[in-house]
Amino acid sequence: MPDVPVPERPANLNRAFVLWLVIGGLTEIDMVRTVRVWWPFLVPVLLLAGCAGDPPPSPPPAPPALTLDQQAAWAFASADPCAFVAGEAEPKTTRYCVVRLPGGSAAKVALGGFGHAGRKAAKAVTIGELLAYQRAADGACETAFPLSFTKAVMVTTPGACAPGEPNLVAAARKLRGDLDALARPAPVNPVTRWDLCELLTTALRLEPDPSGPPSPDSEQGCSNQFGVAGPSLRVTVRPGASVAPAGPPGPDEVSLGDVNARVSEEVSPPGVDLPPTCGLRWDEGAVGGPAAGVYELSLATETRCAEAVNQAKAVRSTLRNAPGPPRPKTLGITPDQPDEASPAACRIVDEPAPGCRAAVPAEVPRGADAIMTAGSENADILCTMLAAGIRQAAVGEPRVANNVTGCVGTYGDASMTVELKLAGYSPSATPEPVTLGGLPGFAENYGTARFVDLSPYRDLARPASVRLSVNASIPDPPAESLAVADRIATAIGAAYFG
Repeated sequence: MPDVPVPERPANLNRAFVLWLVIGGLTEIDMVRTVRVWWPFLVPVLLLAGCAGDPPPSPPPAPPALTLDQQAAWAFASADPCAFVAGEAEPKTTRYCVVRLPGGSAAKVALGGFGHAGRKAAKAVTIGELLAYQRAADGACETAFPLSFTKAVMVTTPGACAPGEPNLVAAARKLRGDLDALARPAPVNPVTRWDLCELLTTALRLEPDPSGPPSPDSEQGCSNQFGVAGPSLRVTVRPGASVAPAGPPGPDEVSLGDVNARVSEEVSPPGVDLPPTCGLRWDEGAVGGPAAGVYELSLATETRCAEAVNQAKAVRSTLRNAPGPPRPKTLGITPDQPDEASPAACRIVDEPAPGCRAAVPAEVPRGADAIMTAGSENADILCTMLAAGIRQAAVGEPRVANNVTGCVGTYGDASMTVELKLAGYSPSATPEPVTLGGLPGFAENYGTARFVDLSPYRDLARPASVRLSVNASIPDPPAESLAVADRIATAIGAAYFG
């Protein structure tokens, strides 16, 4: 007969059993006497022994805190862009709203992408409890409240930039503790919960083309993500309060079930080898809340319209299964939190390399061979040379970052970026001969930048150069700004290769 496992007794029964064995060790007469004498005391003892069990189980661990990406996902799916600023709202898309302010001016609010380039071009400020970035643009101020490393709420207000601007302070307060005021009013249109590229991928089972350029307004629409001939999808808001029930389709309409789509089809004439194209536009429900408007979706494909109609029906069917990201307690990033993958010292770099970091002082070896070898292995050496060159050129106090393969620096208001690298020289068709700091080389201006290549060996036939470049952050920089490259290169050449 197989062994049958005996269930383990609870701990409280074990205690009672042990106490009973102790009592059971007495003789029968002793037990009678003991029970008579001690019975009033034994009863509560036995009860305590049987009832005093293990401590109650610990409560389940709290769910992990939401990541910044998860918080941003909730904002993009559930926050109403018209709710960040008080005024008369005019929704334009699911994530873009114009708000009319008292006095006739307007504020613009958008939830969109915001990465390293946006941070580099703006000034970091603190608004309320939150980190924000501001820059002046066409008589207005663009303020970005980062939600994650790549996404932000962007508020454009009239006038000069000021962290204390009341509309911005109010927006920061809502982000930090009043998400009820930002949430879209119920019922929420499922269109708002979707990233349109994700919607197309899910509905049509497409694979995004990694070589395709991003959409110019990737947060409001999706195009160029599925190859040149792939579909594109956009959302806009048209005036109106509701969607009229669909009747029989008109001459330029097709039925999508409960709505009709306006259709336009182009087919190439015989002898012209171009694919057909089809465009469909249909209403997908009211915006909701105090702002009147109807979301209109536009699907464009390089197919005949019969196939485009099937794609539109698949999109509409998928819309109903909108994702629902968990709701965070607050949104935004505080000044003491990292707000992008690269460290703050690399904010001056246009494209930080993996491993970019703040530079540390390093000893520069003597001699061209030693510098070219050691500097290729340790960009801190280049940063020490670049910082000294900026100081010697008397343009300002340097700030430098080790970008792994070179050193990037700036000074003053950071409108000029300086980079020092060691490279082989590939002269352009029309280089400008120069001699700087005793080193021969070539220089050329290109757009907003000036490049200087100097031979550390004073021999232009050897394929090695100390390459220094300056790049202005403003269009059409004055010549004297770019000439800084020659002054810094002269200082470096004289100090380390003289």
